[in-house]
Amino acid sequence: MSDETEMTQRMGTDGQKWAREFLSKDFAPDDIDEGLLICWFANAIMAGYDAGRAAEEKRWLDRSETTQKGDPSYD
Repeated sequence: MSDETEMTQRMGTDGQKWAREFLSKDFAPDDIDEGLLICWFANAIMAGYDAGRAAEEKRWLDRSETTQKGDPSYD
């Protein structure tokens, strides 16, 4: 697992964790620009999107599995 994947999973959708992680980085003042902020916040937003998508997929699979178990033509 890449460091970026581990970090994204560890922080999840908690905005406070993302903010604290950002502040904990040792960025040189000249390194903090619009591009860095776009990357940082895009990752945070996508973590939320991915979590929502995974939850929806799980609900769909659970509902599908329940429907199929009760359907005699499924076997």
